[in-house]
Amino acid sequence: MSATLLSLPVIFILFGVACLIFPQQLGVGFCKLGKWIWKTSTFGLTDMRWFYPEERAPSLFRIFGAFFLVGGIVFMALYFLSFSGPGSLFAMREAGIYLDDLYGDSGGNWSISASKDNEDSRIVTVTYRHGNNSGTLKGEWDGQKYVFSKQE
Repeated sequence: MSATLLSLPVIFILFGVACLIFPQQLGVGFCKLGKWIWKTSTFGLTDMRWFYPEERAPSLFRIFGAFFLVGGIVFMALYFLSFSGPGSLFAMREAGIYLDDLYGDSGGNWSISASKDNEDSRIVTVTYRHGNNSGTLKGEWDGQKYVFSKQE
């Protein structure tokens, strides 16, 4: 799963850079492809020429490129922050692993949220729903990882 999560920001960044470097070629190609798909899917009965303006495509693809580049960078930063601790993102990632070990696989039916109990985020409170189980965990940073205990 982590390889899939890492591939998304990389794809966003590569697409953003390509749109910024080649806005004319990609924009016009996208418009021509869109017109062709629309025309073939409606058996030539309608024309969407107005929906795919080739003259505006380069400027739109520059905007798309900037959007995807910034989005990919932000997504990658959040992804890598979840691997460094202490912090709420790292605590939620560690709590997910702890809960999988404790209850087994939830089958995708889970939610986790963390809040700091003090300013230096060495102690966090994690509220979770993992399958049919829910509750609160208290996590204490031991210098390398969070050590969790269930709170009643």
